[in-house]
This record gives sequence, C-alpha cells and structure tokens, in this order.
Amino acid sequence: MGGNKDNKIISFGIVAVLILVFVYVLIGQNNSGSTLVTDTNSETVSNESNGGMPVPQGFPQDIPVEVSSIVDSKALEYKEENLKELSVSYESTESVQVKYSEYKTYLSQAGYTVTEGNPNSPVKSMTGLKPEANLAVVISSINGKTLVQLAYILKSLVD
Repeated sequence: MGGNKDNKIISFGIVAVLILVFVYVLIGQNNSGSTLVTDTNSETVSNESNGGMPVPQGFPQDIPVEVSSIVDSKALEYKEENLKELSVSYESTESVQVKYSEYKTYLSQAGYTVTEGNPNSPVKSMTGLKPEANLAVVISSINGKTLVQLAYILKSLVD
C-alpha cells in the first residue's frame, strides 16, 4: 500500500505550508499592507528523489547540509517583493534531536535571532532572522530517516 509515501507527501505539504507562512510573515514585516506575490519566476534545480543534488546557486556554504543526501533543491524569486528563496531538503541518518541541536547551535553562532516552534510537535521547526536574510528550518522523521528542510530567504534579490 502507499502508507509510507502518503506520510511523506503529508509531511512535505506541512512543510510547504510552514514555509509559505514564513515568507508571508517576512513580507508583512518588510512591507506593511503588502500581499504575497503571485507573479513568481521560479527555477527548479531538481525535484527528483535520487540524492546528491547540488544546493541552489547562492545558497550560503556555511549552512550545514548533508549534500550527498539532498532530495530537493530549488531557487524561487519574488520579484515584486524583492525576495529570493533558496531551499534544500535532505534525508539524514542522524536523529531529529541531533539535527535540531545542530541547527539551533548554527543559527545562534551565525548571529541569527532564533525563534523556535512548538517543542511538543513531532515536526520541529525554528527560524533565524537577520536584517539581510532569514533561515527557516523544519525537521521531521519520515520512514526511519530524518528529513531536514531549509528555506533561506534573501530580503533583496542578488544578481
């Protein structure tokens, strides 16, 4: 049956909603009265689940990513809002708790203001805020592996 695949699809759906909410909040902070852009030009680096994909061009090299385990990698531009989203998803053999701790430490050491999601939720999340960019981190357990989803939001497009 498709139970495991359904769980993965549901998880990706939850994360997609979280990322959209994150982008909407970011846009609201930067442009009061603004609405989410519907005119986006997007470049999909890859959307296949074969692992080992490259991170999107411009994704910061200091953000921890298990490159050999990448299952999704995208770059999206929101031209009207002058934003760019670089997202990466990868599967890890490390536990949710280990990856959560790793990203919490990274965000703190990299100078982000960290906001953590509900600690009782099975899907762990946090956001890091800086004047020039934000990083959303969502970590969940799928089929015995840990799925890490990262969305790096540049607040002004860089050519």
